Amino acid sequence: MVTSDGPQPITPEFQDDAAGTLTFVEYRAEPDFRLHVEPGGDSFRVLQEAGAKATTQYRDSRQRARQEMLAQLNQPNEKRIQDGRRIQGQYAAQKRPRGGGEFLIKNRGE
Repeated sequence: MVTSDGPQPITPEFQDDAAGTLTFVEYRAEPDFRLHVEPGGDSFRVLQEAGAKATTQYRDSRQRARQEMLAQLNQPNEKRIQDGRRIQGQYAAQKRPRGGGEFLIKNRGE
């Protein structure tokens, strides 16, 4: 770790002049993505299997993410529903005749 005094070894607790006592609470190691091949084994087959496994995992995670996003997008949005009803009501009001529906109808035969 680089401190105000320069690089120092990482220990569970150490003293820094600027920051004071630093204590590690948790440590997360990076996942090991290296492929281990047994000596004398078919390395090409192992690589093919590892590639197929990685591809499957990637597809599954993408599919899960896609399904979650679609589920969020398909949730009813009350504001959008209210806006749609308001706009439809305005269109309906414009199409309605203003009068009371009183029209003169002539009969041709009389």
